[in-house]
Amino acid sequence: MIQLFQEGIRQRDIAKATGRPLCTESRILQALRDEGRIENLPRGGRPRATTSEQGTLIVAPTAVKPSLTSKQIKCELDLSASTKTVRRRLHVVRLRNCVPARKPKISEANKLARLLFAEDYATWTAEDWRCGPFTDESTFSSR
Repeated sequence: MIQLFQEGIRQRDIAKATGRPLCTESRILQALRDEGRIENLPRGGRPRATTSEQGTLIVAPTAVKPSLTSKQIKCELDLSASTKTVRRRLHVVRLRNCVPARKPKISEANKLARLLFAEDYATWTAEDWRCGPFTDESTFSSR
């Protein structure tokens, strides 16, 4: 577009060639003429609740203990930002919530079976266990 403008082609023809509205082309070319730029100016917005240093501090404890909650991290660092903000900072570095796996409880039948097994083999010596029925050696064939 800039090259076409510098070659002296009309804005209307440039707009047709690029497929953009004429007002868009005019705005871009005016910014180029007046300010020497074609990219958008930085825009304002609400300031972030945490600094980049605080963002680094938020992420650091999760490397040591991934099960920390956002509330615990906020309290530990004494941040004025909300727990939601802490969660957002963790999401930016792709750290998601972590729910530990739960171990199923042993049923009464399984408890009894384990107890009977232990009682049956309570008198076994180390030699009995060495040549007992439990081995993890198996022969495998790849054919």
